[in-house]
Amino acid sequence: MVASLSIRGADFIDEQGRTVQLKGINVDGGSKYPKSPNMTSHIPADGPDALFFEGDSVSFVGRPFPLEDALGHLRRIKRLGYNVIRYLFT
Repeated sequence: MVASLSIRGADFIDEQGRTVQLKGINVDGGSKYPKSPNMTSHIPADGPDALFFEGDSVSFVGRPFPLEDALGHLRRIKRLGYNVIRYLFT
């Protein structure tokens, strides 16, 4: 279910008029790197051209976790009390 929020002063308000406190979590900083081609953040690239790749040939499917595991991860995050995720993208 998608709930809408509005703003009243400095507060987020839900559809029932209640103040909502946003409790967030970063999903994964590694999601900035494509799933394919496989790239690492800890091994230097060889030369300046190695830092870039053909934009049409990259895929982020499987980041930050495998697609088939996403529902389980998101349910766990919700069960832990988080109601917002910060998903990094470039």
